[in-house]
Amino acid sequence: MLAATDAAGVRIGCAPDTFLGGGHQSARRLLDDGAIGTPVGGTAFLMLAGHERWHPDPHFYHARAGGGPLFDMGPYCLIDLVQLLGPVAEVVAFGTVGHAQRVIAKGPRAGSEIAVDCTSHVAGLLRFEQGAIVQIATSFEVWAHKHTPIELYGTEGSLAVPDPNRFGGEVELCKAGGSWQAMPTTHGYADDHYRILGLVDMAVAIANARPHRASGALAFHVLEVMEALVGSNEGRGIVPIESRCARPGPMAAGLQTGEIA
Repeated sequence: MLAATDAAGVRIGCAPDTFLGGGHQSARRLLDDGAIGTPVGGTAFLMLAGHERWHPDPHFYHARAGGGPLFDMGPYCLIDLVQLLGPVAEVVAFGTVGHAQRVIAKGPRAGSEIAVDCTSHVAGLLRFEQGAIVQIATSFEVWAHKHTPIELYGTEGSLAVPDPNRFGGEVELCKAGGSWQAMPTTHGYADDHYRILGLVDMAVAIANARPHRASGALAFHVLEVMEALVGSNEGRGIVPIESRCARPGPMAAGLQTGEIA
């Protein structure tokens, strides 16, 4: 698809675009302003018990091809991490399955069982090109936990980033030797769901002859990272990431919802 769009002279983009939301862009600004110094590590957790609790036809979530928590929820987390830290250089991962069968809880098939054909709990390490090492876990096997969605640790402090499945959320900063403090939201698109923002940004980017942020190259890089995590769990060990993408440009601070620059 990337080759076809290049040959045709057109653009391609991809969801998710939640990283353009005010919560994540406020965190990006703090990071770019050096609030935590040089990033050296981080954590990312997207874990729950499984979508069969609410989805009436959830088998595709557990199919071998494209199923599992990593391919379902991983793009939100990984795209946010790439916009914060830049591209990933290499990964390693382990995975397991807790429940080989799932029971559908809602809809006309309620009470029937489906087989789990994919890894349902994946834990990995991402080494970013700039040097930071982030622990990631995605799971359909966790009933409860107390982890925050994303945290970044730097030489001068720590940064808590909101849920990457949402546009808004509270950003917290802890400077070296201090305590956690809620930080102001400095960007728009933090008060609702704006799941077309990436497409609008692409249209504005075309009109202004600039790169769009939710790019095909970004999506391809994240897809390769997810495939590499799965491959590592299946015996490939430490897997280098061959693709690179430009770190998406930050959204301008101070703009109101409805404005893009």
